[in-house]
Amino acid sequence: MIARGVERRAIFRDDVDRERFVKPLARLVDEDVGPCAYVLVDNHLGITTASVAAHKSAIDAETIW
Repeated sequence: MIARGVERRAIFRDDVDRERFVKPLARLVDEDVGPCAYVLVDNHLGITTASVAAHKSAIDAETIW
């Protein structure tokens, strides 16, 4: 997902504002899909989602090695 401010205006005022946006992202995780990467820039943001099962598989693979 990508979102951009109208006329390239800022959508975040400061780091505190960014933190307020990031904290609820954890609540978006459900049994199937959740956010796995994000970028927050003054005038736009990007969020990538992925299968929770894929995350669990990657974590399991990392803990084995």
